[in-house]
Amino acid sequence: MVVPPMKAISFLGTGKYETVTYCWQGRECQTHLFPEAVACIFEPEKLFVLVTPTAKEHDHFKTLCERLGDLVHPIDIPEGKSRDELWQIFERCAEIVNEGDEI
Repeated sequence: MVVPPMKAISFLGTGKYETVTYCWQGRECQTHLFPEAVACIFEPEKLFVLVTPTAKEHDHFKTLCERLGDLVHPIDIPEGKSRDELWQIFERCAEIVNEGDEI
């Protein structure tokens, strides 16, 4: 049986992020960007990062792309200011996941 590659899904915003040490089962990563910690600790083949248009233009996203390169797959989402936009965000998440995926 072929095991599908691991995918990771995360969000990235524009807030004031502080550097912390993320720990999971003996692995550690010190960063101010949670998606970077996910990549460091879990080593997925693809890291899907859901970003609004505002977040995509922010330094956080630019820094993440500089640090992780082709691992980052941006997924455009709306701001989430209405029920309809929240459903759109959910649908974007669902589109990433295929049957049998390791997330």
